[in-house]
Amino acid sequence: MDSIGKRVRALRRSAGLTQAQLAERCGVNQASLSLIESDRSRAIRALTLSRLVEVLRTTPQFILFGAADDRSLEDAVERSELTQIYSELAPEQR
Repeated sequence: MDSIGKRVRALRRSAGLTQAQLAERCGVNQASLSLIESDRSRAIRALTLSRLVEVLRTTPQFILFGAADDRSLEDAVERSELTQIYSELAPEQR
């Protein structure tokens, strides 16, 4: 099973964000995000987790445990990519 850091990193990359961009959108510093992605963080604060979920368009269960409704990392990445494409469409194209 993948780690929390690997899941966050994969979702961030599929969203086309750098660590600095994700950190800024989540209101944390890049060093903190780097610790999370490299699995060197002891715990993710609830507020940070909430912001990661919002920005990466996933669930807390997926980030923490790697499974939400029996979906794999690949499924979550695909959903994230589709959500990104959808969000970039003009309102009349949605």
